[in-house]
Amino acid sequence: DATARIIRPTIGLTERDARAVVRRAQGLRDGGLPEARVEGLSARYSARLLQARSQNIARTESLDALNGGLQASWETAKDEGLVSDTARRKWIAGVGSDRTCPTCLDFAGKLAALNEPFKSSTHGERFLPPAHPSCRCTCGLVF
Repeated sequence: DATARIIRPTIGLTERDARAVVRRAQGLRDGGLPEARVEGLSARYSARLLQARSQNIARTESLDALNGGLQASWETAKDEGLVSDTARRKWIAGVGSDRTCPTCLDFAGKLAALNEPFKSSTHGERFLPPAHPSCRCTCGLVF
């Protein structure tokens, strides 16, 4: 039962977040808080981390679906002769923000054919954004 109480607040968390919950609980115990209080505070902390994780997943998956839909529509338009063979996709990143990561900054503004990946000498290849969880990048079509 004691082990289950320790594990319960970490279910559904990433390994990193689960370790953070366990560390925080141990710090509270070391600080002399009663176990019932430690469990309550750990559960609240875990709930906040799970909420952040769910938002992260939703944001990332929504952007992935958006960019996949754009790609599919461009391929269909090309097959129907509405988009020329010279059209390129352009990686669009929020470069004016201090939250833009080095990966996205590196891909920002790069061009790629509809059927080719974007290439980076430092971050490899990506066919479409998102490049990472919570990525805010998208693509545009350049003629």
